[in-house]
Amino acid sequence: TPLTRTPKEILAAEANKFQPPPPMVTQVEKRNGNKFCDFHNDKGHSTDECIQLKKQIEELVRAGKLSHLIKEIKQGREQPKTGRKETAAKDKPTTIYMVRSWQRTVKQKITQSFEQGKEITFPPLANSNGTEGPLVIEAEIGGHTIHRMYIDGGSSMEILYEHCFNRLRPDIKKQMVPATTSL
Repeated sequence: TPLTRTPKEILAAEANKFQPPPPMVTQVEKRNGNKFCDFHNDKGHSTDECIQLKKQIEELVRAGKLSHLIKEIKQGREQPKTGRKETAAKDKPTTIYMVRSWQRTVKQKITQSFEQGKEITFPPLANSNGTEGPLVIEAEIGGHTIHRMYIDGGSSMEILYEHCFNRLRPDIKKQMVPATTSL
């Protein structure tokens, strides 16, 4: 049962509800001298690790004597004590880390239209040493920060290796058209 406090805190606050524990069975020489159990009043394990204490807490919960310590669970999630975390998450703008075009997006139907905004243009970029790469920008659009927006993806291509092609059905293989241009 999920509780709002640790076993040690429950023992300290509700000590009068617990029965004395049975004696510890581990030999004194084999006990961990660095850990102390307030429930057994002896060394060997911590109060929060005490199995006997956890069993008695569970019995008291079932009997309704510790119902004020049970965490409220609603729809599989713990409810926050205050609404501060929820409102902070709502106020924080959504962050988008990358936008990149995919070939399959062309095939999808457009189901939503947007109003035309101002056109944004950039001056041509100067080539340095004959190399150029995609233009990557960061923008804020509609209150959302987009960290990496690929404006020019360069020349990208889809590659299907021969061993994969050879495993295709014959009717699909027949659709192949040999390329007449160089890569």
